[in-house]
Amino acid sequence: MPHPSDGKIFRRPKFPVTRTTKLLRYALPYRNGWMLIALLMFAAAALSLAQPWPMKFLIDRVLPPHDGSAPAGLVVWIALSGLAIFAINAIIESVLTRAWVSVGQKMVYDLAAELFSRLQRQSLQFHRQNTVGDAMSRITSDSWCVYKLVDTCLLTPARCLLVLITTVAVMLPMDWTLTLAIVATAPVMALVNLSLGKQTRDAARASREIESQIQAHVHQTLVGIQVVQAFSREQHEQDRFHHFTGLAVKAQRRGVWLGNLSDLGAGAVVTLGTGVVLWIGAREVLAKTSPSANCSYSSPICRRCTTK
Repeated sequence: MPHPSDGKIFRRPKFPVTRTTKLLRYALPYRNGWMLIALLMFAAAALSLAQPWPMKFLIDRVLPPHDGSAPAGLVVWIALSGLAIFAINAIIESVLTRAWVSVGQKMVYDLAAELFSRLQRQSLQFHRQNTVGDAMSRITSDSWCVYKLVDTCLLTPARCLLVLITTVAVMLPMDWTLTLAIVATAPVMALVNLSLGKQTRDAARASREIESQIQAHVHQTLVGIQVVQAFSREQHEQDRFHHFTGLAVKAQRRGVWLGNLSDLGAGAVVTLGTGVVLWIGAREVLAKTSPSANCSYSSPICRRCTTK
């Protein structure tokens, strides 16, 4: 069966960069929305750095060893500050998600509208060679690729990079050894994800193609239901449907397995990095005999929280 990408409407560019650039142009009309998202991301990164500080003050100024009893008012303020940071962060995350969904869906509908417009201008020969179900799948489902592209290639990396830079800026003056130990985990996690990137993309592409075939088969069967019933082809079409769904389940299982494998590798790197940080921090605490050792012990906690 010919694929819509073989026609003029879905011409394949020579280089993937060109295809990516063409999709990213749908983000340009929404500059105000992107500015709001950037500001919210910066605020969220700042709050992520502030979240461990109430625990730091609790360990350094309230918990023993201390001479005398800790003021109860300080404990209350530490608890309230932690709740306030959590509430503000939740509000910012909610507004950020709402803004991103709004801008992202507008990009999707812009791409879907352009695909629909170009599809209507194709020749009758093109429409005879491509099924209606597959074309509908390209418009209603594949148009979400621009949403995933911006989210995966721009928004998420930019947010992670912003958090990493601000975290290193705060951590480095405190303890460069722990900072180096935590930052060293970032390239290892990137290598783990890149090693499975091609397999994950291939699995997603295969799953998407099978879903398109299912939609095309259902559309063809229902449109020609008179012929199907006239020649008693119901069981044959049902068997084809089960064949397609079986392939879809296999493709989905492979995609889920690859995703779990990637998460397992990233989780192992994070766990190993956390263990190294705790080991280095514990050694620094045991090496110090002054009351300021509590601050040294709280620093790894702060770093661990800000790197999540």
